Amino acid sequence: MIGVMMKLLSDFIAVKGESSALPAALTEAGFPEDTSFRLDLYYPDEQWQKLFSTGAVLLKMPVEEFELAFASHCGEDLGKRFAGFFRGASSCREMIRRQPLIHNFIAASLRDAA
Repeated sequence: MIGVMMKLLSDFIAVKGESSALPAALTEAGFPEDTSFRLDLYYPDEQWQKLFSTGAVLLKMPVEEFELAFASHCGEDLGKRFAGFFRGASSCREMIRRQPLIHNFIAASLRDAA
């Protein structure tokens, strides 16, 4: 999973939970409790899944409710964080057309130069 999603998920858990929720979720998911995710790194999908499911349990939310609340959080955050990606699009269809370009750009930053 791309780092921006890990960052969004950890921010969501921190905002929605008590002060101990994020450190507890990180520890339970196998990360050090002070982990700060980098936007430009790739993290194994298994780590994403573990943090996601742990977050839902710690926030005492059914997975479906957690998923919808997280999606709303992502929309708000990404709209601010990457406003330029959204600003030039006149419709959802245009955003979908941009997706290959955006994904290729992000993937290029994750390639190992070695």
